[in-house]
Amino acid sequence: MNHPHPIHCIESPFSFPPPFENGTDASLFVPGFGGLPVKLELHLEDRFTHATLEWAQDLPTTARELAMLTLMDKITDRPNWFKEVLDEKAIPKLREKALGQKLISTKAWEWCLLELQDKARVFPEDKRTLVYNTGAGICKSDTIVDEGTRTLLKESIAVFMDSTLAAHDQRRHPAQQMNTIVDPMMYPLIYGKSLYLDGEAVHVADLFGSISKAKVAPEPRSENEWDRKQSDRAGWSLNHQRLPCEAESTGDTGTEVRVTSYINGIHPGFETLYGAIEKLISHSIEPWNDVLIKDQRRGRTPARVKTYGVSCEPETPCWRKYTDAGKKPGIAEYYTAIQEAKAYCDLPDWDASIESYGTKSSSMYKTTDDIEGWLEKGNCLGFLMWEQHDRLVHPVHPEPSDAYSYQQWKTGLVSEEICKQNLTRSNCQYKCPDLDPSFNHEFYNVNLQDTFRNKGLQIIVKIVNVKLTPENLDSRGAHWHIEGSKNDHIVANSLYVFDSTNATASGISFRQENDIYLDDHCDVKDDDEALEDVLTVFAITDKEHIVPGYPCEAPALQELGSVGLPEGRLIAWPNMLHHHLHGVELIDKDKVGCLSYVVLSLVDPYYRICSTRNVIPQDRRWWAEEAIIAAIPPGMIVPREIVDHINSFTGDWQLNPTEAEEVKERMTEDYERHRDLLMNWPANRYSFSHSDYNMFDVPPFLDMRYADGRSKVERGRV
Repeated sequence: MNHPHPIHCIESPFSFPPPFENGTDASLFVPGFGGLPVKLELHLEDRFTHATLEWAQDLPTTARELAMLTLMDKITDRPNWFKEVLDEKAIPKLREKALGQKLISTKAWEWCLLELQDKARVFPEDKRTLVYNTGAGICKSDTIVDEGTRTLLKESIAVFMDSTLAAHDQRRHPAQQMNTIVDPMMYPLIYGKSLYLDGEAVHVADLFGSISKAKVAPEPRSENEWDRKQSDRAGWSLNHQRLPCEAESTGDTGTEVRVTSYINGIHPGFETLYGAIEKLISHSIEPWNDVLIKDQRRGRTPARVKTYGVSCEPETPCWRKYTDAGKKPGIAEYYTAIQEAKAYCDLPDWDASIESYGTKSSSMYKTTDDIEGWLEKGNCLGFLMWEQHDRLVHPVHPEPSDAYSYQQWKTGLVSEEICKQNLTRSNCQYKCPDLDPSFNHEFYNVNLQDTFRNKGLQIIVKIVNVKLTPENLDSRGAHWHIEGSKNDHIVANSLYVFDSTNATASGISFRQENDIYLDDHCDVKDDDEALEDVLTVFAITDKEHIVPGYPCEAPALQELGSVGLPEGRLIAWPNMLHHHLHGVELIDKDKVGCLSYVVLSLVDPYYRICSTRNVIPQDRRWWAEEAIIAAIPPGMIVPREIVDHINSFTGDWQLNPTEAEEVKERMTEDYERHRDLLMNWPANRYSFSHSDYNMFDVPPFLDMRYADGRSKVERGRV
């Protein structure tokens, strides 16, 4: 079959993206197939932002803004929050409670209220709201998925779990608390082993008809040990890829979709479950629109508190004035200086735990006689003032609206910043990571349903059931991670909790990478006090985040906060945010409980990757079922021994559950190497260069030269 875009049909100038194709109109032309390399990376402007050493917030979010984000998340968890924030009678109570929280000042509350009121005005129609949206963001909704869909999903998954195949998998792991009942790491695409159809679609209802035309998936070009380590570092796998299903729009408008290829791990015979998952995909599209990012450096939302420095209070006394005055006993200047020093020493110490002054001073000089006696011993009044100043001085948490107003912020007019200078500690200002601040924010919209209506979306499905029993009272939750490897090209996820029974409320935490330029801290890294101020204002937990060799470089990561996961809630987030699910406990210790949820992962629709439309099902039991249906009269019960006997005659490219587990273990090893590197990447080593990835097995028609001597691939790097 001819390629859909022979070289004479490609319009010049041609750059990435290549004309990806995994349908039935042409040969398979996706990463790893049709001559394209597995490690293929599109230009930033030609795709959504991904998670692997690419996205980083330009500046750490200030502690004040993080407190504001947490406050708004908690308020929007209230059942009627969208009415309360617009109700003049309810606002005073909300205000009183908010001002009792750390770092929520009057200015911070006023900003939050304006923002919450804007969110509330659109909430009845949108049924969702953005939280922790500084750069990136998380979308949450308790009503976008109706109760009917939740019930349908719960009941159809229960039927699936009781089925022969799913029940068999669960019996193999009876003690597992977290049971991934639909696992995208089981039966993945295996390079060099899986069978695929070239230019045709797999029809599960006719597996035997499909197999005669199948080919073996090509293996990536072999690499030396150094190349393989580089692949691991960048998050690529040369062994496996998760298999998404295809979801196509059902009309000319709206977000309704129909799954048109099998979901890996769920036989299409479970039609009700397919229908419920289709509804969940449809409900996830608008939340994904809200959170997807198409910019490596600038996110969807500008910072509310923008500062490139740290200011301190109180002002530094004039050491020379007090030093000189303290040497002149008997004159008015001397006694005036002592009185001023006494008043200064009476000021209460700063209490960092409450971000406020305490109730008393720790100074030993309570009277003017104390100070005068101290001076008579030859001591320096300037030193006394310095000593007291050291107890009083503290970093000032910058306020929202100090640089620009809320109205300016929401329209993107954010070119001003609070602190600009790089001064010394004597001026109480320290430089922090500095980029060119002279820009305004440009908002943009994402519309998956219209942009990709003809092309469709590719979705990876995972279903998890956390079991709690009197013997296993709680679950530990998950570690920090992102979904998938780079081959999977996952750019967004949604999670929907369809069942939470006799279990404490769960939650999910998020963090993001920050650009923290170490050289910009050269003036404070040797000054522990100045450095502590930077850490405090920018909510950086460890010195290692910004000081090279102290004693080792730590990941430049900042935790944003946590979103609750009550039953019926759907959340969506971009995959460049690291996340981890919290553990849960039994409420009634004498009864069983569970937490069950679905995770949908969106493959970047600017790519196409090999999917279940192309790959022959690899679960050997599916083939046994088809053989039985073809050979045995309807209604006849077939013993499991006969099914197992039929399984023994199938091809070696098919996998039984034990073999699939072994593949999953190898795939997990690949992923864990990637995860460990990504979760621990030093602050000064973030980098991105797609030229590392695109030069393997480049098809000849992508390497044609233009008049300037550059190839299409080379033009793609400009």
